[in-house]
Amino acid sequence: HTQLGDGTKTTRLNPVAPLGPSDFVQIAADYNHSLGLRPDGTVWAWGGNDFGQIGDGTMGAAEFRSVPTLVPGLSGVVAVRAGERFSLALKSDGTVWAWGDNQYGQIGNGSNTAQTTPAQVPGLSNIVAIDTGSYHCIVKRADGTYWGWGLNYYGSLGIGSTAFQVTSPVAIPALTGAVSVKCATYHNFALMPGGMLLECGQN
Repeated sequence: HTQLGDGTKTTRLNPVAPLGPSDFVQIAADYNHSLGLRPDGTVWAWGGNDFGQIGDGTMGAAEFRSVPTLVPGLSGVVAVRAGERFSLALKSDGTVWAWGDNQYGQIGNGSNTAQTTPAQVPGLSNIVAIDTGSYHCIVKRADGTYWGWGLNYYGSLGIGSTAFQVTSPVAIPALTGAVSVKCATYHNFALMPGGMLLECGQN
């Protein structure tokens, strides 16, 4: 799926550099696409694009990008994360932007329609940290509260239910005050003050 960004579909047994920019300050990757954040706050994407996860307005198996491609209309980004066939970005103004697959509500816009260009996740402000599992997202606000959305079939969001999906951000009271949260495929880990670890999701 060209997720190495070197202009080929050749499997590499040794590390190779992607073509294009060489000054990335943060990277993210999941199933078949990769993201890179440059010092100027722009985001670049490469690899599979079957659900619009590249973010350039195209979508389809034939629309893969074999080299890093600028995600248009997105600037001031300070963090990027990649889920399975979708992408998430945090801007310096505390807003969160998402694009790509939305089968389980992982774009957070109240629908299940794929998004081929970055769109602001409604209802979120003052966000300071983001993370993604394969099909869900959890973000942290400056006030120490956590918010999540996406696939929740295994209770991945930690909201006390196994509602199949949550298509818009909801508060996760049990995580308030956590130092950090790390999302995995269908579960999460939360590091609490004092070093206590909390977990939720598939077991």
